[in-house]
Amino acid sequence: DILLNHTGVENNSALVFTLAVALVSFLTTGYVYGVIASVVGAFFTNYYFMAPYAVFSLSRVGYPVATLSMLLISIMVCALTSRVKRQKEEAIRREQNTKRLYELNEKLSEEKTAIQLQSERERIRGNILRAVSHDLRTPLTTISGSASVLMSSPEVNEQNISMLEDIKNEADAMIQMVENLLSVTRIQ
Repeated sequence: DILLNHTGVENNSALVFTLAVALVSFLTTGYVYGVIASVVGAFFTNYYFMAPYAVFSLSRVGYPVATLSMLLISIMVCALTSRVKRQKEEAIRREQNTKRLYELNEKLSEEKTAIQLQSERERIRGNILRAVSHDLRTPLTTISGSASVLMSSPEVNEQNISMLEDIKNEADAMIQMVENLLSVTRIQ
């Protein structure tokens, strides 16, 4: 009676019924509650809002079609509402996965940059060591060679030969140190 007094016709009860089922579907998870609300609502709509009132009846013309239509429409609304909720959850999950992938990509990019920077440092270090070793080997080789030539010269006395041998030995030792340094940098 309350609904009929405010709406004026019993056909509006179907709209209120559909709204109630949509709200139940919206506020609950899945479509089971919506289907239950549809069945219960179809029964109560027929019982309370269709003449003869307070009696469940499908005997009047159009009542079976109206009741079945309300039931089917409400089940479809429940299914669609449930699908939208699942799509929303899937969208949230995809967004979270995308965010994690983006963060991982950023981290990998930072690591790649650090590796490239370290590689560039090593390349520059190697170039500097090669240049320095070349600059050291040339004069050391000249010193060693000059000492060898002077040691075989007849004008050099015995005391000077000893000093020349020391000069040559020290120059050769330094050349060997430079060679060892270069071989170590090639391994790294």
